[in-house]
Amino acid sequence: MPVEAIRADEESAAEKESAQVDTLRTARGAAPRKLLPRYIETQLLRAMARIFRGGTRRAHDRDGIGHQERRDVIDALTLHMNKVRQAAITKEIIEIVSGASYGA
Repeated sequence: MPVEAIRADEESAAEKESAQVDTLRTARGAAPRKLLPRYIETQLLRAMARIFRGGTRRAHDRDGIGHQERRDVIDALTLHMNKVRQAAITKEIIEIVSGASYGA
């Protein structure tokens, strides 16, 4: 093989390596330019989702407290109405028993 052919092969190998390095440098520069805006957008969306979840969680907690208060009021009214009904039943029974003993 002639010396010029070896030099040409070495030069073409060097050119290929240089082209690969240039491609790598371009890829390294292009990736952050494309990925950085996406990364920032993703972080913003995550933050907004966290804020939204926190707000809805607080709203659910408030609803839970309100629900418990409503349940307590309903329970108190039910207890009161049961006492009134029981008092009316007891009064009726007393009237029946006293009326039965009066007539006897």
